[in-house]
Amino acid sequence: MDENSQIGLVEWVWDLYGGGQLLSAVDERLRMDFDAKQVECLMIVGLWCAHPDHSLRPSIRQAIQVLNFDAAVPNLPSDMPVPMDRVQAGAPQTLMLVVKQVWRAYVCECKFTVFL
Repeated sequence: MDENSQIGLVEWVWDLYGGGQLLSAVDERLRMDFDAKQVECLMIVGLWCAHPDHSLRPSIRQAIQVLNFDAAVPNLPSDMPVPMDRVQAGAPQTLMLVVKQVWRAYVCECKFTVFL
């Protein structure tokens, strides 16, 4: 990772995970002297614990079970999810539903304003 990069650690590792290159995040000083399965499991559990949606994070018990290989490694999405509280708030978003029924020749419009 470039030291001038503005990407955070979790985002960087999640990008590697999504690209199937998770082990690229391992410190080079280990000189490949590690069990790849254990390290991959550890890093996936780390991503799981740092999940942007706190309701999808594991309990300590769940994390330990996976780290001990007593439970399956979670299947996380390849792209890091964006929590709704990080969606940029701006002008209200207007959604419009238009229903047309040609045979009766009328149009019904419903507008909803959503504040993010």
